Amino acid sequence: GLKYQWQVKFPNESWKNSGSTTATTATYSFTTEGKHNGMLVRCIVKDASGNSIISSEVKANIISVEDWELPIM
Repeated sequence: GLKYQWQVKFPNESWKNSGSTTATTATYSFTTEGKHNGMLVRCIVKDASGNSIISSEVKANIISVEDWELPIM
């Protein structure tokens, strides 16, 4: 009986419901792009009685391929 609503917040913007296909499921996923760097994500969970709780926020830090270094063996 739980309902999920994932929300995103870009810098200098307000919280918005995600448009991802997984935005109303228990597990949230999306394909990252450079524009997502610094974006915050949270989830609102409601039970059958209408009680709700908001999760902690997490911040997306996008690392480009150029930032990765592989060890030389």
